[in-house]
Amino acid sequence: MRLLLLVLGMIACLSACEKDQFTADQRLARYLYKEACRISSYECRIKPPVVRRTELAAARGMWGFYTGGNIIWIDPDIDGTLLWSTVFHEIIHYLQFQGGTVGMEFELLYCVYEWNAQDYTNEFLASIPGGESYIRDYEVWKGIYQC
Repeated sequence: MRLLLLVLGMIACLSACEKDQFTADQRLARYLYKEACRISSYECRIKPPVVRRTELAAARGMWGFYTGGNIIWIDPDIDGTLLWSTVFHEIIHYLQFQGGTVGMEFELLYCVYEWNAQDYTNEFLASIPGGESYIRDYEVWKGIYQC
């Protein structure tokens, strides 16, 4: 636990102190990818995704999204635990499709994929200081995703 707190503190400082936001985002993605591989049941056969910030996330009413390939799109205005939670959640989607095409099966099983990603995200959030306040229960999740 002490080591986890130290690592989280170092990464938080790197994210906050980093002059180059892109570099800080990639460092965070690499760390969260390792955490997602540890927590989830997915095989981690591919490299960590690239995090890119875009206004499209907010325009779509989301903090982040994944549409396939190796890029996770994130709202440029989020930070802190919300950023960590969003990147982790989108990494789970990345692992669900192993960097491939998000196809028809996602449309058909949307609620299953989203709940799976949220369940792993909740587990991750429970393991970090202050993460508990970002955990979504089933009723909140159902309202957000209309499932």
